[in-house]
Amino acid sequence: MDFEQMMLNDRAYQYFRIYSTLISMRAGVYSINDVAQRVDLPYPKAYKLTQGLVDELALIDPKADSLIADNGSLDTTNLTVDLNTLRYHLISNQLPYQAIYYLITEDEPSIDDFCKRYETSRATVFRKIKPLNDQLHNFGLHFTFSHMNIVGDERKTILFLFCIFRLATEGVIWPFGEHLQAVALEVRDQFMTRIQVPSEWENSDVFPLILAIASLRMRQGNYVEDDERYEILIDNNENYDPRLLDSELISQRHYPDLTNDRKQAMLHFGYQLLNILPVFRKVDRYLQTTLDYCYSRNNIVWQFATEFLNYMQEKSFRMPNRLVLDKVLVGNVINVALTGYVFDGVMPTLSIIANSERNILTGGYDYADLYHEIGTYIDNLPEKYADFHGDREQMVQSLYYLLLPIYTEYKKEYHIRVGLMVPGDSMLYRRYLDLYSGFNYIDIEPYDATDFADYDLIFTSSISFYLDVKNHADKRVCYFHQGSAESEISPLLTAREYYLKKFPTLPQIGAIY
Repeated sequence: MDFEQMMLNDRAYQYFRIYSTLISMRAGVYSINDVAQRVDLPYPKAYKLTQGLVDELALIDPKADSLIADNGSLDTTNLTVDLNTLRYHLISNQLPYQAIYYLITEDEPSIDDFCKRYETSRATVFRKIKPLNDQLHNFGLHFTFSHMNIVGDERKTILFLFCIFRLATEGVIWPFGEHLQAVALEVRDQFMTRIQVPSEWENSDVFPLILAIASLRMRQGNYVEDDERYEILIDNNENYDPRLLDSELISQRHYPDLTNDRKQAMLHFGYQLLNILPVFRKVDRYLQTTLDYCYSRNNIVWQFATEFLNYMQEKSFRMPNRLVLDKVLVGNVINVALTGYVFDGVMPTLSIIANSERNILTGGYDYADLYHEIGTYIDNLPEKYADFHGDREQMVQSLYYLLLPIYTEYKKEYHIRVGLMVPGDSMLYRRYLDLYSGFNYIDIEPYDATDFADYDLIFTSSISFYLDVKNHADKRVCYFHQGSAESEISPLLTAREYYLKKFPTLPQIGAIY
């Protein structure tokens, strides 16, 4: 069950499927039967659902041109509602989202008040939020209903709620009131003047959304507990400011029973998020600070990262480039290790809650070698790692995800072989060789007829060659028209689709955002 199925009833889910299909098609006029076939629905049902979809779009933008043309066909040339807007509109009007929103925004949430407000019954609430409750159980959390709440490790509750709102809004819609948004942005800006934060947080909604959710939970009297394992993040850390939360903005929020110990626990959790939420993508100042700090302390996560990468270098990466010299990779392995060290059990992530396969463009699937080698290492950790209580599968999958792109670039058997046939001079050939050579998983070479059977794909601008092969029902040949940018790019999209079918990737990548 994916996120949309979990949050929408069947009718709303079909609205979403139909509209996402229409958005993905070239703008034009289509019959309802065309769309019915694409979404695999019988015509009568597709017809009724399309009528309902039009009503939903009118609620969002009453002035928009109707999706249904006068002749009964579907005209997508003037669509004004983007998919994210419709998606959030549908999700926010469904009971699972309403229950979560009510639970976090009301001062005294109760099941009786919720049922009265939304004119529903307890039985209906329990039935419709069951998929959400099942997700909570994955993380050792659960709902309570007399006083509506999520109980368990409060850190996981905050991350779970972050994932729900992040997935619902796709980061383009602010789900709470304008005042809370203004406060969250101001707090973020104050924090960034006093401590280093990941560069991607500077203009992202991640930081304000986390702050808003934590603030709403604290207003209800829900606080994280401190943990001695946080010492690994703050011991002589120049980026640690013990008085960061001592600001007028925070004191004005009037959190109930906010003792100094609770404030310190929240501060420590915040520092934990600085090294769990980001997935490093480039070498920036914050990554370098993280590496310098862990190296200078020679702490347990630094030892894990370097020992693990040296082990994998010997077992699976027999290449001259040393894994431990890749700063981005080391930083991300440190984050995985911190998650396993500071959290017990499974940590909520976007990919687990979305239940989606996030294919990696540069990643193949070598279950027998790479995945099992990582699993073997985790299953035989030395005694000094006995305090790592994170979920074994989550750690293995996260490490697998980090190493997979490097591994498949290094292992030629996880590339696809492409022959390039371009009639013309060498300069023209070079132009297309440069265009198609920018992908680590494609090995492209001049077409040779003697190797015809060995190619995974053949890219060609020769219409005669293409038609000749097509007549023999060989689907490996991709034709492109020289001078048409859209046509020239199409072989790469075909190659991507072919590659992901040949080497399907592991689902549930352990990324938080």
